[in-house]
Amino acid sequence: MKKYLVLATLWITAFSPVVAQGYLKGSHILDHWFVGAQVGFNSKLTHNPFMTHLNPHTSVRVGRDLFPAFSLIAEATSFHNDQLFADSPTPFIKAFNFDILGQVNLNNLIWGYTGRQRFCEVRFLLGWGVNHINGIEGNRNDFISKIAFDVAFRLDRNEAWEAFVEPALNYNLNRYSSSVQYNPHYAAWQLAVGAHYYFRNVNGTRRFRQSVDEVFNIEPKTVIIAAPKPAVVDTPKPAVVDTPKPAVVDTPKPVVEEKPAVAVVNTPKPKPAATPSPAPARAKVKTEAPAAGERSSEGLPVITFAASSNAIPSNQSELLAQVAVYLRNHPRAKLVIHGTQERAKAVSDMLVRRYGVVSHRLSISAHANAKAVTFTE
Repeated sequence: MKKYLVLATLWITAFSPVVAQGYLKGSHILDHWFVGAQVGFNSKLTHNPFMTHLNPHTSVRVGRDLFPAFSLIAEATSFHNDQLFADSPTPFIKAFNFDILGQVNLNNLIWGYTGRQRFCEVRFLLGWGVNHINGIEGNRNDFISKIAFDVAFRLDRNEAWEAFVEPALNYNLNRYSSSVQYNPHYAAWQLAVGAHYYFRNVNGTRRFRQSVDEVFNIEPKTVIIAAPKPAVVDTPKPAVVDTPKPAVVDTPKPVVEEKPAVAVVNTPKPKPAATPSPAPARAKVKTEAPAAGERSSEGLPVITFAASSNAIPSNQSELLAQVAVYLRNHPRAKLVIHGTQERAKAVSDMLVRRYGVVSHRLSISAHANAKAVTFTE
């Protein structure tokens, strides 16, 4: 039994770093918890006709996502029929299992984590635990193991609820043998359906959100992309025609008799008292949303779009990431997004959906003739 306890420890501890892709640094201890419940039936794997002597069971579980591709689950299962435990004297619960399971999200492990839950995900579960049977000959505790697959389906856009179907095998490792072994003659197959509920995280999300710095491998900085300047067309200047100047004819000047000069004495004029000049009127400062190509008051980037398009170009993703970095570094800041209604809304939706920005921190100021999207605080 010690060998399998060592394997259980290795499964939980050593395998975790391998699936740690997309791990969000700074997760709170209260983040990424979920609860679940399932109902189903099981039967002996061998020496029993298929779909006969079915034994109903119910399970409850509590789990936590450690990484986007790895979770830990504690599960308790109760069995409610005498088909497998005919010697049990209890009227309702004939036996129960308690398992510690490691769960690997195969979608996130193979194809990577996209920042959101997929509509359909396949997960592999493996773990060990204890089986307790209420028997006529006395209570018995056995070492057990569970191997299962969960096929989960997302039920809402907020990623709070999901339903799943779970086929599984339960092995009794030491009840009928002096050694611990995976023997199909001492195993039962089971099929169950259930649901999971994911609690809200401290940052308002319910699943992992990728770190902006890790995804783009950048330091926070401000990048201004200037909008293209309109082309200037040279218009021809009108031709200038030189017109001949009229000839100037010298006419004789009349003779003027000289009069005796009169002496004039200049008397100093009194200087007028200096009057203070009025202070120049202070120009009013007009505050407007920064246009495309200008630097906003917070030094935030300007998002440019292709002509006649409301789709955010792929080369603008790094600029949106820097807006998310600014909001993360200024938790009390709220931004106003300036641009056309469609482009500003596209930018707002991207910040909320991809980077986990809370929507009430963003507002839209629509400008019908805007050529780009800018931000002000």
